[in-house]
Amino acid sequence: MKTLLSTYLHELHIPFTRSYADKLFAEHPHRYNLYGLSDMLSVYKIENAGIQVEDKDLRELASPFVAHVSNDFVVVRQMSDQAVDYVWREKEISVPVDEFKKLWSGIALVAEPGESSREPEYEKHRKTAFFNSVQKIGVIMILVVLLILGSWEHHLFSSVTGGFLLFINLAGVGVSFLLLLKQGKVQSEYTDKICSLFKQGDCNSVLESDAAKLWGMFSWSEIGLGYFISSLTLVVFYPQWMPYLMLVNLLSLPYTGWSVWYQYKVAKQWCPLCLSVLLLLWMTAVVNVFGQWRLPTFEMQDMLFVAILYLLPFLALHLLSERWFRSEQLENVKYELNNLKALDSVFLSQLELQPHYKVNPATSQIVWGCPQARLRITVLTNPHCNPCAQMHKRIGALLKEMGDKVCVQYIFSSFNKELEKSARFLLAVYQQENYERVEAIYNDWFAGKKYLGETYILTFDYDLESVEVNRELSKHKEWQLENRLTATPTVLINGYQLPDSYKIEDMRHFGDLNIN
Repeated sequence: MKTLLSTYLHELHIPFTRSYADKLFAEHPHRYNLYGLSDMLSVYKIENAGIQVEDKDLRELASPFVAHVSNDFVVVRQMSDQAVDYVWREKEISVPVDEFKKLWSGIALVAEPGESSREPEYEKHRKTAFFNSVQKIGVIMILVVLLILGSWEHHLFSSVTGGFLLFINLAGVGVSFLLLLKQGKVQSEYTDKICSLFKQGDCNSVLESDAAKLWGMFSWSEIGLGYFISSLTLVVFYPQWMPYLMLVNLLSLPYTGWSVWYQYKVAKQWCPLCLSVLLLLWMTAVVNVFGQWRLPTFEMQDMLFVAILYLLPFLALHLLSERWFRSEQLENVKYELNNLKALDSVFLSQLELQPHYKVNPATSQIVWGCPQARLRITVLTNPHCNPCAQMHKRIGALLKEMGDKVCVQYIFSSFNKELEKSARFLLAVYQQENYERVEAIYNDWFAGKKYLGETYILTFDYDLESVEVNRELSKHKEWQLENRLTATPTVLINGYQLPDSYKIEDMRHFGDLNIN
């Protein structure tokens, strides 16, 4: 299902990938308010602002924009003197202007993309999404080719019975898969449409009941999908064992009667998807009776093979669906955790439990961002430390996102005396170059030039033994000795050590927070 963020980015014609945008939206602690959406748009470098429109005069706005409508948010695509067209949860709706004004609170979020407005690392994400799509299409094509070859080999296309069974089991795989999605609470437009066919239709009431699982472990949707996959495999590739399919189908029919009774008498709700599966089971039985009904030979080897054929897909589905649904539930857990962590009171309470170290502007002159910012992030880093290199990249992204709301301060450490020259080099670069040049050299160093060491340093002509370099390096050593810190990178937030439950990226929510 398309999120509000993805829908708005699409209307703004911003280069983005669904996977990144949906993940950003799913995990953002304020995804259900305009502040959160504004913050997410800032990740894409899109200038935006929330406004209150007096008298709900739509002429003051240019589409597309996000509007607060009936306690929810919609993306207004276009407007005319007669109607307003907007998107709400993937549904395209058009209403008269007067009716829209009755629903609209007058609050809107407007955005103005610029030339640099795009997804961070868009090309990388686009390639990943492309290859993922190719893999999915490739798997589907391989399965289709196998089905066609198997059907052709065993003359299913020229057999009425074989053709019907092929169609029924393909339909069964599709319906059972939708049923599995519904039971796993995975959003799907198709399942929602099918489940709303009946006036008293409610798939959730049936699928969330105690009877929806066999022995409280195996869901009927998993059993159904496993059954149809096994039956389809048997029909296409092992038609010699078709009598066993007929027998298994016959044994499944009593379940259909119980399922109808349970929905009618106990749940008092109908599940259209469940009823579709039951109908397909009876269609299979009818084809078997009027087609080529015969009893199996009950040879031990054949029985064992058929048993494995029916058990293996079902058990594999059970394990895979558990992991799949757990990952879906994990998205909600991440959102709830991020929502909790983003509360100022929670962050401050966690921060004040951490060790505090004395830091101030005089501690180190190696600063990035705005020196006057309320939020000061001090990083004890090492020029040759790989985690420090990763931290430098992450801090660079944070600085671009937060702008003048953060100040980042570096304190350099060295593994040993021999490698101290690297710290001197970075200090000299900062003192003797302009900001853009400093940023470029630091990025190159931490991106890989650090492995070249002195070879790379000698390509420049900086004075590594200047009075300023010696004085700054001494300050860094004294601070580290005084505070007895050796682990790198160590991140401090206004002097407090960053709590383990927080990442440097989480600081983007606290740029305006007063930290004592």
